[in-house]
Amino acid sequence: MECKLSFEDKVAVLEIPKSKLKDSGKYVCTAANEAGSSSCEALTFSGTKPLKVRWLKAGKELTSGQRYKVQSKDTSSVLKIIKTQKSDGGEYVFEVSNDVGQSSCDATLTILVQFSVLFSGTPPLTTKWFKSSKEILSSADWSVIKDNTSSTLELFFAKTTDSGDYVCQIQNDVGSASCQATLFVKGY
Repeated sequence: MECKLSFEDKVAVLEIPKSKLKDSGKYVCTAANEAGSSSCEALTFSGTKPLKVRWLKAGKELTSGQRYKVQSKDTSSVLKIIKTQKSDGGEYVFEVSNDVGQSSCDATLTILVQFSVLFSGTPPLTTKWFKSSKEILSSADWSVIKDNTSSTLELFFAKTTDSGDYVCQIQNDVGSASCQATLFVKGY
């Protein structure tokens, strides 16, 4: 596929100038920085007009408002979740229909909590993550990612019991340094 990606005035655009039927599908755009990440999905489709498109979660249609923004054009549709919450995790369905029939596809959204630390120092450096003075190791619920200049702690499926202070400790032969972040997971 031949495409062009541009970013102007805080807007990212993926352009497929000579799109073909095989280019139909789901496209995901993710923006990330030290404060977190946000993503939106776009689906491309084709069919005989008029086409009706809908986004659904738990069987209910999602419409543009305070929580969601739905943008649909002739052959594409984007669902953007304005302020992601834990309850936004789950199955989403995109439907397109016309007088002849209907087609749909579904996707799962997982809400991820991520803490990242950038550092420098004389190697070898060791990094460890702690919560309530207990070291956090990679598991089914956590991912600890390390390299020579950064470390990231990812929490999948955050629960209210995950609320608390998280500490990243960086250490070498000369000494140690640490930084702390507080996570509050609101119950629903």
